[in-house]
Amino acid sequence: MALERSDARSDSRTDARVDPDRVRRRLRRRAERIERREVAEAVSKLESRGDLTDEQRETVRRLGAVLRRRLTSRPDAALERASGGGATARALARLFDADGETAIAAGERSPETE
Repeated sequence: MALERSDARSDSRTDARVDPDRVRRRLRRRAERIERREVAEAVSKLESRGDLTDEQRETVRRLGAVLRRRLTSRPDAALERASGGGATARALARLFDADGETAIAAGERSPETE
């Protein structure tokens, strides 16, 4: 199998159980931080070009929220179904860097890495 480890060493994170609820919370918080940052940047750029109405500003905010929900809905649903912190929870935690060991608090990473 292509995904099998080629060496005999064991990865402790692979063997450990991951709390799906904790991963869901981390995923949501991270997505919300990214949403806030990207919406603020979009609004700022639009304001610098000229007049931006309150309605347009609200539209940008709603678009950001919709995109966040759409991007996280499937991983969130998979984590909701995951029981006992098995392979699904571990894979999603690693994919979204939300497994607790590698998750980094806001401000410790540059925006380009998120």
